[in-house]
Amino acid sequence: EPVTEFSPAVIRVPYNRISELKPGSLWDSCPIMSTEDYPEILKYGRVIRNKLCNGPMYVLTLSNYEYANKKCPKNYNEKVIDRGFTGKPRDLHSTLLKLSKSLQVPIIQINVKNSLEIKQLGKKLLPELRKFGLHPGDSTFLAFTILTKSILITSDDRLLFSSVHAQCPKPIDFQIFLEKIMQPSPITVVLRERRNYYKNHN
Repeated sequence: EPVTEFSPAVIRVPYNRISELKPGSLWDSCPIMSTEDYPEILKYGRVIRNKLCNGPMYVLTLSNYEYANKKCPKNYNEKVIDRGFTGKPRDLHSTLLKLSKSLQVPIIQINVKNSLEIKQLGKKLLPELRKFGLHPGDSTFLAFTILTKSILITSDDRLLFSSVHAQCPKPIDFQIFLEKIMQPSPITVVLRERRNYYKNHN
């Protein structure tokens, strides 16, 4: 099938427009980093997009802070051993452009810093879901998911559990999602090798 040419785009939306947003899918920082660490994932962009909901693709400006001062793995061994990465600095904007091109859709980045409704709901969720591991940063992602009735895409078990107990639309575990598409996903391969490495070096 012919591939539609698409110019990658990251559209920024201010905090006071959140209530106008349509349901879509919200990408947590972890799966975005995975596309940076495993660029082969981007080859499956159209398949990934087709398996997601038809709504917009959202990213929060909170990911800018989670990306700050972090580095990519320098090589394959660093991925497996995982004792701290020493490669090039992570670049959220560049990664989002590549992801946008791969998915063939614009990515909408939401400024949540001054959103009162996000702050109020996040504050309400924390005591209710703290026992599932929810913390202030993740409560922002969860609050946005609830307010926009979006689907959360994450690799964070604590955030997944919290989403289920908050009765959000069924969240997507990114690793399991990729495994069904790529069989096996590169994340699964590295995790398997990591388990074997530490089993043989302890």
